Amino acid sequence: MTLFRESRGLADELMAAMRRWTEARRADAQGLAPEDLEAFSKWVDERAGIAAQTASLAVGARAAWK
Repeated sequence: MTLFRESRGLADELMAAMRRWTEARRADAQGLAPEDLEAFSKWVDERAGIAAQTASLAVGARAAWK
């Protein structure tokens, strides 16, 4: 959460990279167990959900109530 709070742009890049990696492993697991891939994918989805819900709390976020 520190990265998200301190550098939203980098956090977004990391999220996109993790999703690309997950999709690449789905196409070619390279020895990764399917259950491990799905657990990681689920974790990434959970983090993305949290990021979407807390985006307005990030440093520099625009106040919607003004």
